[in-house]
Amino acid sequence: LSDQGRLAAREASEVWQQSGSLQQAYDAAVAVAIEADAENVVDPKTFRVDADDTVHLTMSRTASSILLHRWGRTAGWAQLEREARGRSVG
Repeated sequence: LSDQGRLAAREASEVWQQSGSLQQAYDAAVAVAIEADAENVVDPKTFRVDADDTVHLTMSRTASSILLHRWGRTAGWAQLEREARGRSVG
């Protein structure tokens, strides 16, 4: 999930640099995230771009482990979430 988040952030940074559109940058991050795994979600509340064009985001998904979901003590372990950042230098 961390690598997928960094890739999505770098792509969003590239789109941001080309378009100057926050919405287009976010949409690019979502597209890359979903391409990596259809269950990935990019949290729009955490999506931001720094002055140096670095994109920050939080990506999450629910693990598909049946065992984790069935037992109350481990159900929370199935929710994965990672913060990521990336900047395109191209």
